[in-house]
Amino acid sequence: MGKKLPNLALALAIMMLLSLGAACAPSQQAATTQQPAASADAAATTTTEAAAPAAPATSDGAAATTAAGDAAPAATTPATDAPAGGTMKVALTNPFTGAAAINIANPYRYATFSQVYETLLAYQDGGYVGVLAKEWEKVGDYTWKVTLHDGITDSAGNPFTSSDVAFVMDSQWNVGHNLYVYYEVGSVSVIDGTTFELALNTDSVGAFYLIGSQMLMCSQAAYEGSPDNLATMPVGTGPYICTSYIEGSSCTLEKRDGYWKTGDLPKASVANPDVIEISYVPETVQMSMAIESGSAQVAGQVSMNVSKEVDALDGVTAKYISNGTYNGLGFNMKGRAVSDNKAFREAIAYAIDPNGLIAGVYSGHATPMTGYGIPTASDYDPSWISSISYDPEKAKEKLAEAGYPGGSGATVTLLSNNVGEDAIISELVQGYLAAVGITCEFDYVDPATQSARRAEGNWDLALVGGMGVLDMSLFWGNIYGLSGETGMSLYFHSDPALYAIYDKYKAAGGKTAENLQALYEYERDNVTWQPLFNKQVLYTLSDGYADIYLNDGYMALPYLGTASK
Repeated sequence: MGKKLPNLALALAIMMLLSLGAACAPSQQAATTQQPAASADAAATTTTEAAAPAAPATSDGAAATTAAGDAAPAATTPATDAPAGGTMKVALTNPFTGAAAINIANPYRYATFSQVYETLLAYQDGGYVGVLAKEWEKVGDYTWKVTLHDGITDSAGNPFTSSDVAFVMDSQWNVGHNLYVYYEVGSVSVIDGTTFELALNTDSVGAFYLIGSQMLMCSQAAYEGSPDNLATMPVGTGPYICTSYIEGSSCTLEKRDGYWKTGDLPKASVANPDVIEISYVPETVQMSMAIESGSAQVAGQVSMNVSKEVDALDGVTAKYISNGTYNGLGFNMKGRAVSDNKAFREAIAYAIDPNGLIAGVYSGHATPMTGYGIPTASDYDPSWISSISYDPEKAKEKLAEAGYPGGSGATVTLLSNNVGEDAIISELVQGYLAAVGITCEFDYVDPATQSARRAEGNWDLALVGGMGVLDMSLFWGNIYGLSGETGMSLYFHSDPALYAIYDKYKAAGGKTAENLQALYEYERDNVTWQPLFNKQVLYTLSDGYADIYLNDGYMALPYLGTASK
């Protein structure tokens, strides 16, 4: 296998010891109808999966846009000519709860089942291609018309139609703690078996493409015919079927006979390996051993703690994906010590050094996030800089101003994942806060339950992140957008002055530079979310699997079926 990693476990143990020392949608339920919608006055050029040219990527990796402002679709591409067949072994970092398509959004469920279930669209090579959708066009400020392919069936033989899209979107709205953008679904109007209109609560083009490429679809017949609504055995329209799923442990996928889609395939529909065996390996040392031994031919979301060692391995390709992944520190704005004390929030923000977090965890594969938004957003402005940068002396001054001279009585609870990089970052944050006199206690949770725990609100700070977005409405929506679960944002914002700005921005025609500037200035002046860093995502690919397609869109996840060995 080439070079070995004899000291990897020891190195990780030492690093851990050192670190220890140191979404605004209306609150009513989306209404799904089965009646044709009234035609809209505005129309956009129809996008088809076959005819649309590939969108060239800009220098910062953003998808190009059409003249009308829509995200440009990428062309479909033929399936690889490489040999198919065989079994591929995959290791993913985090497990998740439940295999159902209608579920809490989770990148690891998506990585596992994106070719069992399918989506309307898929991000590919800098643009979007149709998977279940054949054509789509914007026909009003908030409304999109979508045409499905004919003859779509799932692996149980159930047809998939427009009514099934309406069922999934209506049902998905009722799943708590979900992606902010899912709550932007207003209504689905079924026109016929292959055509529907999707009315959103926003005129954001990015919201449509994110919903279209991330919401996993299933037939209503399969969902309601399953005794547990597909929670333990998924049934979808994709090129693979699930033959075994053990929650938190493993999953086996096998190539499906009679897949409905033929001809030139988008990469999301390619199925080369006959069998894909997936294991969930949250422990960093175990993941490293699996990579080194070759028992994980593909490993996803690998900890950057081992990036240098992985780079030195023979027969293994390390791929670092920059897709606009960002991380920040969110403050709980309801009923906590930080909620009504801006000086306390400022003290915490001044106390944390993003460069120290990057050095301690990411081995250079991250950059400080100095402002709000990410360059992949089409309307991003690099002048949106945070008013706060690392300054421990300033942190102590703000602590005194907040009523905690010398840090006396200053205690906060930090909500974080209990595995991988997040756990290490939490310990480093604890060290930085202790250095200025703030006591930081942990509320460590399993990744599968973090969203539910966050909604309970028994925390002061939360390590949170997001991934590449097409426009700033999705960035601000992740911070200020209201969820159906709590009727408030993820951070429990309630300031009427904020929502006067945000609602104006969300209104039709409100995506102006003036309104964006007002949102930036509000956050800069109120410090409810502090940017930390932009990180890369690491995948390792053994020889023979280096051509696997890593979707560099919203969640930087693989289409496992594209592996050609």
